Amino acid sequence: MIPVALLLAPLHALLQAFGTGSMPFHGPSTQLRDASDVLDGVRAQSARSTLELDQHWNSPAAAQVVSTMSTAHTDTGHVSDRGNHIAAVTDTASELISGGYTDLGGVIDSFVESVNASPMVLTPAGFPALIQLAENHLQRADTIIKRVRHDLAGETRKLQKVADEQAAEQRQFTKRHKEATGLARSVASSSKGSEAGKGIAAQSITSKNLPGGGVQLTLPNGKVVTAPNEKAANAVRAALTQRGVPYVWGGTTPGKGLDCSGLTQYSYRQAGVEIPRTAENQAVGERVPDGQAQAGDLVVWSGHVAMALGDGTLIEAGDPVDISPMRTDNIGMQYMGVYRPTAGGTANAA
Repeated sequence: MIPVALLLAPLHALLQAFGTGSMPFHGPSTQLRDASDVLDGVRAQSARSTLELDQHWNSPAAAQVVSTMSTAHTDTGHVSDRGNHIAAVTDTASELISGGYTDLGGVIDSFVESVNASPMVLTPAGFPALIQLAENHLQRADTIIKRVRHDLAGETRKLQKVADEQAAEQRQFTKRHKEATGLARSVASSSKGSEAGKGIAAQSITSKNLPGGGVQLTLPNGKVVTAPNEKAANAVRAALTQRGVPYVWGGTTPGKGLDCSGLTQYSYRQAGVEIPRTAENQAVGERVPDGQAQAGDLVVWSGHVAMALGDGTLIEAGDPVDISPMRTDNIGMQYMGVYRPTAGGTANAA
């Protein structure tokens, strides 16, 4: 009598090593979804609180807080989404393994039924047929295992994509955190006094004097730019402390409300330089050729003015005060050019 159990041993070994795919009660998938639900609730509550804060507190510091919190809400939403995504992948993987386990069990049952249906295979004369029957069922089991491995590899790639997205967002978070920290320190330093120059030396925007008389600045975003002199550099520092301040027509109050020329006049006043009040009259000093603007230079139109930051951007009183790409057009106004108030003299109109 041929020992059938001996031929079944490889199939049983595969089945035991394969795993059932059954998750315990309140397993990883459930816990991930529960955590995502909690994060969503926290994000929603924080978003409502931030909106209320934005409506009742107007200052550069408030604008920075609102911006930081809004970014945090987005990041939290992404974390919640990733938790649900990982839970879905985990469930799919569990179903794949469970299906494979069931199919392997079916192969074992098929082998036993085939043997029972053909008793002759258990005789010495039927031994070759029995071996062939066992090999066929082992091949079926191998096909099942390869199929499940292939499908699980697809789920693994999904998890790797989630991990890559997480790593990319972490790098962005680190970058934003550095920028926010630099600007927050700048705002805090500015709030200590309104006298010309007071608090400017303590700005987080570092500077370095250059041999040719220029001043090298490191902006809060990490970019290194050049101002023509220390006064222009100080004006840039002062302007950046007002980022997030609301636009107010005719506004000249830092931290509360500024219009375009109010921002630039305030910034240069902090640097010890007085310039005219209105935008078109701030075309003073030396005319700078287009494309050669440095940090602190003023970009002037017939009804608007902004301050170049020297890195292809400018800071201006929109609504609110913020940074925009460098440009020469402004809603149909006449472009008057770029001017350097600290160069002395009066520039000619464009």
